[in-house]
Amino acid sequence: MKVTVFHKDFEDNSFTRVAVVNVPETYADDDSAALEYAYRYTNNVVGSWSMKIGGDANDNVEVTAPLHVTDDGRTMGLRSSMMGDRFYVEGGDAYECAMLGFEALPVLEDV
Repeated sequence: MKVTVFHKDFEDNSFTRVAVVNVPETYADDDSAALEYAYRYTNNVVGSWSMKIGGDANDNVEVTAPLHVTDDGRTMGLRSSMMGDRFYVEGGDAYECAMLGFEALPVLEDV
């Protein structure tokens, strides 16, 4: 199962795809567990998830957004996932990261 992660830009309310997380089979039977796995490994807890440094490095996470380069040429990693970001479960539902856990997003249907 894959979970695609989109970070929200709070200035213009747009979203950027930042990662595709290949969730291990042990978490894949449960959307909640898969979302928690994707959330954990798109957070900078003990290193940098996007720069693959320290305990946050995970080969199951494909970084899909470019890293930031400062004016003086330093490369900076991506921010941690947070409230307002969106997580899409492959073949399933879409979720928004909430204050506590995840909330399912409504399904839009053509009329």
